[in-house]
Amino acid sequence: MPGVVLRNGAVLWKQAYGRYFSKLGGRPVIHQRHGKQSVWLTSEVFKFVPVVATDTGEITGYQLHIGTRKFPVGVLAFKAHKDFKIPASLHISIHSGRWHVSFNYDDGIQEPTEN
Repeated sequence: MPGVVLRNGAVLWKQAYGRYFSKLGGRPVIHQRHGKQSVWLTSEVFKFVPVVATDTGEITGYQLHIGTRKFPVGVLAFKAHKDFKIPASLHISIHSGRWHVSFNYDDGIQEPTEN
């Protein structure tokens, strides 16, 4: 698990320097320990587990299990605001004591193009 997080961070760092050398962005900086903190996780280190109501059998929410079987990290309660598909990766961030999960996925809908 720690290797996956380090690998993902190294990929983001390399992309940031690539953008810097291509004159598309500023020089990357190391974030301080205060303020917004985030981590990029790929699908091998997380899974969504539905929370089912015992009386109705309805899915009431999800739990986001983070880590692997050998290196479990923790569980976050996850409230889906609309239907979603399982993403290939996600970002987890914390800012001012509030946790946020963000991800995107391909919904199969064709993007409009300018003619």
